[in-house]
Amino acid sequence: MDRIQKLIDKMKDHSYQPNPARRTYIEKKNGKKRPLGIPSFEDKLVQEVVRLILESIYEPTFSDFSHGFRPNRSCHTVLQQIQGTFTGVKWFIEGDICGFFDNIDHALLINILRKRIHDEYFIVLLWKFLKAGYVEDWTFHNTYSGTPQGGAVIGPILSSIYLNELDRFMEHYRKEFERGKKCRKPEKYTKRSLFYVRYADKWLCGVNGSRQDAEEIKADIGRFLAETLKLELSERKTLIINACDKARFLGYDIFVSDHESLREVKNGHVRQVRRGKVKLYVPREKWQKKLMDYKALEIKYQDGKEIFRPVHRTCLISKNDLEIVQQYNAEVRGLYNYYKIADNVRILGRFNYVMKFSMFKTFGAKYKLHISGVRRKYGYKHFGVKYQTKQGEKILYYYEDGFKKGKTGIAKPEVDHVPKT
Repeated sequence: MDRIQKLIDKMKDHSYQPNPARRTYIEKKNGKKRPLGIPSFEDKLVQEVVRLILESIYEPTFSDFSHGFRPNRSCHTVLQQIQGTFTGVKWFIEGDICGFFDNIDHALLINILRKRIHDEYFIVLLWKFLKAGYVEDWTFHNTYSGTPQGGAVIGPILSSIYLNELDRFMEHYRKEFERGKKCRKPEKYTKRSLFYVRYADKWLCGVNGSRQDAEEIKADIGRFLAETLKLELSERKTLIINACDKARFLGYDIFVSDHESLREVKNGHVRQVRRGKVKLYVPREKWQKKLMDYKALEIKYQDGKEIFRPVHRTCLISKNDLEIVQQYNAEVRGLYNYYKIADNVRILGRFNYVMKFSMFKTFGAKYKLHISGVRRKYGYKHFGVKYQTKQGEKILYYYEDGFKKGKTGIAKPEVDHVPKT
């Protein structure tokens, strides 16, 4: 409480100055390193108060197409919006911004904030956080662009405020496109439509038009980002994809089904129509890579065929029986919770099969038993580990909940902790 009171006093006399964040790095899936800044306790406390204020100001006005780092929104809500609104699109534009979090222009961000916030003391406080710098290898470094990442609390809300400018641009652009004022003029009797969603710095457009339309939309968005927000669109990662092929967004494969069905029309006749329904799929390489990351799987090639071989996990042998089952359950449930809204979610049964036999082999390596001996000890039909509690003996069973497709609706934000797959 003494520390907090001193902090309050510094805030009152405006002498508060954030400490440089401690810089650390985590590995990205492409092998590169992502920089994170770890702030001090006092700085995290002040940032949380600032975050609450900013959220109360901006959250009611954020776009319905924005889903990252927002209350009651998650990866699932943006994916469900795609499935519900992108019906019948012909092209996808996968959007990616080069080094977004490291390249936010500080002066531009402050100007955006000043449109809504007229308290200069509050603006100065935000400046202090943006300019606090970081310490790496005991050396201080200034920060000239970007928002605080990692342990920083205000980074996500500041990035949302910055990219809200893109969301508003796209709302206006959609209307212009559908009225024929953007891109080439639509052909006779051809209705054009444009859909857009964003999660953090990743965005996806669905275009009901020609490939030329999609190319011009991509160019216009790139021009807006460069000229208005001083950001660069990644040419390598921003792709235009036929909607019948698979676009990759937030770890899901997304495509439009070209399945045809019969529909009765007004005069009583029946005609074939193309549904154009959006499908969400679990990519095979995602669950397969998880198995490899967990070191639960070896893949061998024989006569040109892949042979999956579950293997024991050396890193788990030293844990007790309960911890081993808890670890496997958490990993299976975590992947399922993220992909539960996929149309082919049952494919995770294959992932589960490898995990289960990897667990059998891990127990076998721990107790020098064959798989048959492990199953005889812990149960054939239901694999369970007994443990003692104050209420008596209990049993923790290996995951048995199956892989049914989950219901739609607002997903819990915890699923956002998993899409790094």
